[in-house]
Amino acid sequence: MTDFQKIWFRLHQDEDGYPPAQAETVSAVSFSEETYVLENVPFFARGVSLGDLISTSEDSEGRKWFQSVLKPSGHSTVRVIVFRNSGDPLPLEERVAALRRRFAELGCTTELSHVSGLFAVDVPPAVDYSKVHNLLEEGNAKYWDYEEASIRHPT
Repeated sequence: MTDFQKIWFRLHQDEDGYPPAQAETVSAVSFSEETYVLENVPFFARGVSLGDLISTSEDSEGRKWFQSVLKPSGHSTVRVIVFRNSGDPLPLEERVAALRRRFAELGCTTELSHVSGLFAVDVPPAVDYSKVHNLLEEGNAKYWDYEEASIRHPT
């Protein structure tokens, strides 16, 4: 049985209060003492992706805090927020589901956030990032916005 651990990431909020938290946890599995492999896509932490080997340190309460990426996985992380009021007549949930399916068709996986309209995209190394970028740009600023949080693909 795999022993999942929560890894804590400190987040730095901007003047608008984004991200909506000061810390985020990401699931990981132990690789060796104080090193872990990330097992899900982060929603707010930057510079990390699914499969990255990371180092941590433990605080007095037993929480494991992210320190650095030791070995990048080659995956890229993108986050998309679909606008509630975009002029598209379909309900937000349907528009999010349709866009997630389009990423899946490109070979990406996605995870829904607790924030309405927000999802994270994992872009595996074998996926052509230019196709992902074209999709991101297709509706950018009109129907959604995106953040390239950790790009490991050649640009």
